Amino acid sequence: GSERSARAVARQDGTEAECELRKALRDPDRFVVVRAIAGLRERGSTEHMTKLAGLVRSPSPLVRKTAFRAMTSARYGQPAFDKKVRRALASADFALRWGAVAGLGDASDDPSAEWIAERIADDHHAVRDIAVQSALKRRLAPAIPALIEELEADERLWRNTCRAALVDLTGKDYGGGAARWRTWWEGEGEGFRVPPAAEARAAVEALRANRDDAPSRAESPTSTFYNVTFPTDRVAFVLDLSGSMEIEDRIGRLKEQLRDALLGIPAKGRFNLIFFTAGASSWGKRLVRMTPNNRAAANQVIDRLVADG
Repeated sequence: GSERSARAVARQDGTEAECELRKALRDPDRFVVVRAIAGLRERGSTEHMTKLAGLVRSPSPLVRKTAFRAMTSARYGQPAFDKKVRRALASADFALRWGAVAGLGDASDDPSAEWIAERIADDHHAVRDIAVQSALKRRLAPAIPALIEELEADERLWRNTCRAALVDLTGKDYGGGAARWRTWWEGEGEGFRVPPAAEARAAVEALRANRDDAPSRAESPTSTFYNVTFPTDRVAFVLDLSGSMEIEDRIGRLKEQLRDALLGIPAKGRFNLIFFTAGASSWGKRLVRMTPNNRAAANQVIDRLVADG
């Protein structure tokens, strides 16, 4: 179909492929348009900004948010456009807020860190989620106090997501309540350096492997995958690797979610990875015991996942 063609063109190099992607921005199929926007953004192209400005007014929220993300990624840092970003963050349209936060997640400018942190308390779940993803992607310390406050939110699944993000950002775990996290942040927050993701994960693994220092089973983290918490220690992850997972880097988010979820499975728990595209396959023949070696092997498989079905 036309969406598959757009994906194929997006993978090609050269001026001709870029021209085809710009033509695809006029396609009536919103998924083709989104794929074309993502392909141009990944190339760093900026010659289609006028067309994107029109797509921001599309009736499709998917197109609006993808278009504004691409614009923000390309133009953040230009004073006139930064005003548009601030207006988008305050907009009643969740798609514009989402696009602004996602685009800021692609940036590297410190002032935008505060803008991302503010959206962690957004009233739309999709904007909250992308704000957390952007904070994790950029390893943003300003997100930590915002995440701590959200530990008192009404939604249990959202609280679990924020706790998992705090653990990922800090390499520490002070449980699911806000009080202990606040105490730690008040004492150490001013000079705290957010560690690289790999360093934080290693710290968490060491914490959980040390039975004397690890929290009790009642306090230990439950594993969370896409805001779904499972207190069991026997889990099979069923993973969609179809081509649509390329849109808005869903495959990248899937990998992050999987790595974090594996950290929550206790030693001697069991897990497996099941993949489906046109057919289905699995990593292990059956549930595999959670050991450091098996977690490392699973993470290597996760790193190689591609959406090509």
